[in-house]
Amino acid sequence: MFGQILLALVGIGLIFLSIPYGATDGAGSWWGVLGGALIVVGAVVVAIRRRRPRPED
Repeated sequence: MFGQILLALVGIGLIFLSIPYGATDGAGSWWGVLGGALIVVGAVVVAIRRRRPRPED
């Protein structure tokens, strides 16, 4: 869970880094794309973990 939270926070931070550059700057917009990708990766990891059956104690 900590890993997913960390991925989301880093992703949001990278999106905020891209805001001053705007969508017209090619180099700056990649920060937002990378941040969005990290958030998506974190969401996919959570979805996979919830679908996997837990071993019974």
